[in-house]
Amino acid sequence: MVNPYLNWFATDQLSIWGTFGYGRGEVRQETEEGASNSRKDSLTSGAGGIRFQVLSGVDGLTGEGSPLGLAFKLDAATSSFLDTTVQLVRLAGELSRSFSMDSGLLTGTFDLGWTSRSVARKDNPDALRRSVADRNDDASGVELAASLNWIDSQGSLSATGDARVLLGGGDRSEWGILAVTCTLRHPGGVEKVRA
Repeated sequence: MVNPYLNWFATDQLSIWGTFGYGRGEVRQETEEGASNSRKDSLTSGAGGIRFQVLSGVDGLTGEGSPLGLAFKLDAATSSFLDTTVQLVRLAGELSRSFSMDSGLLTGTFDLGWTSRSVARKDNPDALRRSVADRNDDASGVELAASLNWIDSQGSLSATGDARVLLGGGDRSEWGILAVTCTLRHPGGVEKVRA
């Protein structure tokens, strides 16, 4: 699958992002009796959103800015594979706090958002919508996410940990954890800031 991504900073406070994905996949299903079948299909997906930064926070590469950051985000996504299409809309607020240390810059982020999802089957969208509604009285829920990012004082190494959980989603439960480490090349390093 290929997913090109674009993030445009329209102003210092407003950014717009988008991505489109296309790929091919195969689903193989085996029954208890030992029979199996498989289907191949293309997977298409698209997502985009806007982000408005109220307080800029600390720039991870330059170390400049306020120790507090505040942003509001609106995101939407759709994906289609085999007979099913899933659509999602999310509105969230993000609060961050940065701490300057001798070894680098540590930033904690809390993200609280409302998300709504709809699922439809291409050949019979109403039947699947009813089945989802039967299992979940409300196809929306509150999502809480937390992130911890550290970048060393030379600006050459970054590590991030993310966790998210869906609250109040009826019978549906979701959670996820992500960890990323990368090496950066920035000649100026990170200046120490009072956070």
